[in-house]
Amino acid sequence: GWRCGVVSSTEEALEWVVRDKWDAVLVDLNLPDGSGIEAAGRLRRRVEAAGYPLPRLVAVADGGSARTRVVCRAAGIAAFLARPLTLRDLERAFDLNPAPAAEQPGDPMLVQTLGGLRDMAGERFVLDLIAILAKEGPERLAEIGNVLATGNLPVASRLFHKMKGSASSFGATELTRICEVGDDACAEGDEALAKECRRLAGEELGRVTAFLDRWKEGNHA
Repeated sequence: GWRCGVVSSTEEALEWVVRDKWDAVLVDLNLPDGSGIEAAGRLRRRVEAAGYPLPRLVAVADGGSARTRVVCRAAGIAAFLARPLTLRDLERAFDLNPAPAAEQPGDPMLVQTLGGLRDMAGERFVLDLIAILAKEGPERLAEIGNVLATGNLPVASRLFHKMKGSASSFGATELTRICEVGDDACAEGDEALAKECRRLAGEELGRVTAFLDRWKEGNHA
Protein backbone atom coordinates (compact mmCIF):
# COMPACT_ATOMS: atom_id res chain seq x y z
CA GLY A 1 0.00 0.00 0.00
CA TRP A 2 2.99 2.32 -0.17
CA ARG A 3 4.23 4.27 -3.18
CA CYS A 4 8.00 3.94 -3.09
CA GLY A 5 10.86 5.77 -4.70
CA VAL A 6 14.57 5.01 -4.86
CA VAL A 7 17.30 7.60 -5.33
CA SER A 8 20.92 7.21 -6.34
CA SER A 9 22.61 9.85 -4.18
CA THR A 10 22.25 11.86 -0.99
CA GLU A 11 21.71 15.11 -2.89
CA GLU A 12 18.97 13.52 -4.99
CA ALA A 13 17.29 12.23 -1.84
CA LEU A 14 17.36 15.66 -0.20
CA GLU A 15 15.85 17.23 -3.31
CA TRP A 16 13.10 14.66 -3.83
CA VAL A 17 12.02 14.34 -0.21
CA VAL A 18 11.67 18.10 0.26
CA ARG A 19 10.04 18.67 -3.13
CA ASP A 20 7.52 15.80 -2.94
CA LYS A 21 6.98 15.85 0.84
CA TRP A 22 7.62 12.16 1.44
CA ASP A 23 5.99 10.57 4.47
CA ALA A 24 8.95 8.39 5.39
CA VAL A 25 12.55 7.71 4.44
CA LEU A 26 14.64 4.56 4.86
CA VAL A 27 18.28 5.61 5.03
CA ASP A 28 21.33 3.36 5.08
CA LEU A 29 23.89 4.59 7.59
CA ASN A 30 26.78 3.63 5.29
CA LEU A 31 26.04 5.49 2.08
CA PRO A 32 28.46 5.44 -0.85
CA ASP A 33 28.64 9.24 -0.77
CA GLY A 34 28.64 9.91 2.96
CA SER A 35 27.14 9.23 6.37
CA GLY A 36 23.48 8.38 6.68
CA ILE A 37 23.36 10.17 10.04
CA GLU A 38 24.75 13.34 8.47
CA ALA A 39 22.27 13.00 5.58
CA ALA A 40 19.42 12.70 8.09
CA GLY A 41 20.59 15.85 9.84
CA ARG A 42 20.77 17.76 6.55
CA LEU A 43 17.31 16.53 5.60
CA ARG A 44 15.93 17.59 8.95
CA ARG A 45 17.29 21.13 8.49
CA ARG A 46 15.94 21.42 4.94
CA VAL A 47 12.48 20.19 5.88
CA GLU A 48 12.32 22.55 8.86
CA ALA A 49 13.37 25.42 6.60
CA ALA A 50 10.61 24.42 4.14
CA GLY A 51 8.10 24.60 6.98
CA TYR A 52 6.53 21.16 7.07
CA PRO A 53 6.80 18.17 9.45
CA LEU A 54 9.84 15.92 9.28
CA PRO A 55 9.20 12.61 7.48
CA ARG A 56 9.54 9.50 9.61
CA LEU A 57 13.22 8.60 9.27
CA VAL A 58 14.25 4.97 9.67
CA ALA A 59 17.93 3.96 9.74
CA VAL A 60 19.22 0.60 8.57
CA ALA A 61 22.68 -0.79 9.26
CA ASP A 62 24.65 -3.96 9.90
CA GLY A 63 24.32 -3.90 13.67
CA GLY A 64 25.00 -0.72 15.59
CA SER A 65 26.58 0.39 18.85
CA ALA A 66 24.71 2.13 21.67
CA ARG A 67 26.35 5.39 20.60
CA THR A 68 25.24 4.97 16.99
CA ARG A 69 21.64 4.39 18.03
CA VAL A 70 21.60 7.42 20.33
CA VAL A 71 23.25 9.66 17.72
CA CYS A 72 20.64 8.47 15.20
CA ARG A 73 17.87 9.48 17.56
CA ALA A 74 19.49 12.86 18.14
CA ALA A 75 19.56 13.41 14.37
CA GLY A 76 15.80 12.94 14.18
CA ILE A 77 15.81 9.27 13.17
CA ALA A 78 12.71 7.67 14.65
CA ALA A 79 13.64 4.00 14.36
CA PHE A 80 16.74 1.85 13.88
CA LEU A 81 16.74 -1.46 12.03
CA ALA A 82 19.60 -3.95 11.93
CA ARG A 83 20.03 -6.31 9.00
CA PRO A 84 18.67 -8.78 8.11
CA LEU A 85 15.38 -6.90 7.75
CA THR A 86 11.99 -8.51 8.20
CA LEU A 87 8.64 -7.32 6.92
CA ARG A 88 7.31 -7.10 10.48
CA ASP A 89 10.23 -4.89 11.55
CA LEU A 90 9.64 -2.61 8.57
CA GLU A 91 5.93 -2.35 9.32
CA ARG A 92 6.64 -1.35 12.92
CA ALA A 93 9.36 1.11 11.95
CA PHE A 94 7.17 2.85 9.37
CA ASP A 95 4.12 3.19 11.61
CA LEU A 96 3.22 6.84 10.97
CA ASN A 97 0.70 6.88 13.81
CA PRO A 98 2.42 5.27 16.80
CA ALA A 99 0.56 5.06 20.08
CA PRO A 100 1.07 7.96 22.50
CA ALA A 101 3.84 7.45 25.05
CA ALA A 102 1.24 6.79 27.74
CA GLU A 103 -0.11 3.82 25.75
CA GLN A 104 3.08 2.29 24.34
CA PRO A 105 4.10 -1.17 25.57
CA GLY A 106 6.98 -1.38 27.97
CA ASP A 107 10.46 -2.57 27.09
CA PRO A 108 10.39 -6.39 27.49
CA MET A 109 13.41 -6.17 29.79
CA LEU A 110 11.62 -3.56 31.92
CA VAL A 111 8.56 -5.80 32.22
CA GLN A 112 10.72 -8.80 33.11
CA THR A 113 12.71 -6.85 35.70
CA LEU A 114 9.60 -5.49 37.40
CA GLY A 115 8.17 -9.00 37.68
CA GLY A 116 11.45 -10.36 39.05
CA LEU A 117 11.75 -7.58 41.66
CA ARG A 118 8.16 -8.11 42.77
CA ASP A 119 8.68 -11.86 43.12
CA MET A 120 11.93 -11.38 45.02
CA ALA A 121 11.12 -8.44 47.33
CA GLY A 122 7.39 -7.89 47.15
CA GLU A 123 5.11 -5.38 45.49
CA ARG A 124 5.65 -2.70 48.15
CA PHE A 125 9.36 -2.66 47.41
CA VAL A 126 8.73 -2.17 43.67
CA LEU A 127 6.20 0.60 44.30
CA ASP A 128 8.72 2.39 46.50
CA LEU A 129 11.35 2.14 43.75
CA ILE A 130 8.89 3.57 41.23
CA ALA A 131 8.11 6.48 43.57
CA ILE A 132 11.83 7.20 43.97
CA LEU A 133 12.36 7.22 40.20
CA ALA A 134 9.34 9.48 39.66
CA LYS A 135 10.78 11.99 42.13
CA GLU A 136 14.51 11.75 41.52
CA GLY A 137 14.47 11.25 37.73
CA PRO A 138 13.26 14.78 36.85
CA GLU A 139 15.46 16.24 39.60
CA ARG A 140 18.52 14.47 38.22
CA LEU A 141 17.74 15.64 34.67
CA ALA A 142 17.36 19.24 35.85
CA GLU A 143 20.66 18.94 37.68
CA ILE A 144 22.39 17.59 34.57
CA GLY A 145 20.98 20.48 32.53
CA ASN A 146 22.18 23.06 35.04
CA VAL A 147 25.66 21.53 35.18
CA LEU A 148 25.94 21.29 31.38
CA ALA A 149 24.98 24.96 31.15
CA THR A 150 28.10 25.80 33.15
CA GLY A 151 30.28 23.53 31.00
CA ASN A 152 31.23 21.30 33.94
CA LEU A 153 31.40 18.04 32.00
CA PRO A 154 33.10 15.93 34.74
CA VAL A 155 30.22 16.55 37.14
CA ALA A 156 27.66 15.98 34.37
CA SER A 157 29.41 12.68 33.62
CA ARG A 158 28.95 11.52 37.20
CA LEU A 159 25.27 12.51 37.14
CA PHE A 160 24.69 10.62 33.89
CA HIS A 161 26.42 7.63 35.46
CA LYS A 162 24.12 7.73 38.50
CA MET A 163 21.04 8.00 36.31
CA LYS A 164 22.29 5.09 34.22
CA GLY A 165 22.47 2.98 37.40
CA SER A 166 18.89 3.87 38.34
CA ALA A 167 17.62 3.07 34.85
CA SER A 168 19.46 -0.25 34.66
CA SER A 169 18.02 -1.34 38.02
CA PHE A 170 14.59 -1.21 36.35
CA GLY A 171 15.73 -2.83 33.12
CA ALA A 172 14.98 0.39 31.19
CA THR A 173 17.41 -0.43 28.40
CA GLU A 174 16.90 2.61 26.17
CA LEU A 175 17.23 5.08 29.06
CA THR A 176 20.31 3.18 30.24
CA ARG A 177 21.80 3.39 26.74
CA ILE A 178 21.19 7.15 26.48
CA CYS A 179 22.75 7.83 29.88
CA GLU A 180 25.75 5.65 29.03
CA VAL A 181 26.39 7.65 25.85
CA GLY A 182 25.87 10.89 27.77
CA ASP A 183 28.46 9.75 30.32
CA ASP A 184 30.92 8.89 27.54
CA ALA A 185 30.25 12.17 25.72
CA CYS A 186 31.08 14.15 28.85
CA ALA A 187 34.28 12.15 29.36
CA GLU A 188 35.27 12.89 25.75
CA GLY A 189 34.47 16.59 26.00
CA ASP A 190 31.60 16.38 23.49
CA GLU A 191 29.29 18.93 25.06
CA ALA A 192 26.85 19.03 22.13
CA LEU A 193 26.22 15.28 22.28
CA ALA A 194 25.95 15.41 26.08
CA LYS A 195 23.19 18.02 25.78
CA GLU A 196 21.39 15.92 23.18
CA CYS A 197 21.59 12.94 25.54
CA ARG A 198 20.10 15.00 28.32
CA ARG A 199 17.18 15.94 26.03
CA LEU A 200 16.67 12.35 24.89
CA ALA A 201 16.88 11.09 28.46
CA GLY A 202 14.01 13.41 29.33
CA GLU A 203 11.89 12.00 26.51
CA GLU A 204 12.69 8.42 27.48
CA LEU A 205 12.10 9.05 31.18
CA GLY A 206 8.62 10.27 30.27
CA ARG A 207 7.92 7.02 28.41
CA VAL A 208 9.28 4.89 31.26
CA THR A 209 7.30 6.68 33.97
CA ALA A 210 4.12 6.50 31.86
CA PHE A 211 4.54 2.74 31.59
CA LEU A 212 5.33 2.40 35.31
CA ASP A 213 2.13 4.29 36.17
CA ARG A 214 0.15 1.84 34.06
CA TRP A 215 1.99 -1.07 35.67
CA LYS A 216 1.00 0.18 39.13
CA GLU A 217 -2.63 0.58 38.08
CA GLY A 218 -2.68 -2.89 36.57
CA ASN A 219 -1.30 -4.45 39.72
CA HIS A 220 -3.85 -2.65 41.87
CA ALA A 221 -6.82 -3.42 39.63
